[in-house]
Amino acid sequence: MMMATETAVLYHLEDGEITSKAELNGVTWREVTQSSASSRVTQADHGMTIAKKIVVRVPAESAPGGFSPVVGDMIVHGACSLNVGESDVTLSAAGAVTVQTVSDNRQGHMPHWKLEAV
Repeated sequence: MMMATETAVLYHLEDGEITSKAELNGVTWREVTQSSASSRVTQADHGMTIAKKIVVRVPAESAPGGFSPVVGDMIVHGACSLNVGESDVTLSAAGAVTVQTVSDNRQGHMPHWKLEAV
């Protein structure tokens, strides 16, 4: 996958505690801004909602064996030294975002996982 030069660390959590960690080298990390009209116009937002989401693409060849991300996992941009047994509060302080959607695009040309997070 072109421009897949970033590093990220994906953490799987159960009951607010890190249970596994996967370092991902050779991914793309993009911040995307989305805007939409809101039904309620206020003086502060003028009827416009703007949100930022993170889109991470993990090429199949960059995914470690057994890689299977799920909604609710947390992901950090760059290297992160947090380990199994630490809490999601610590992850949030490290700048982690929470995975909201997972798409398995490993069929066809340029196979990859697509993770969207906020």
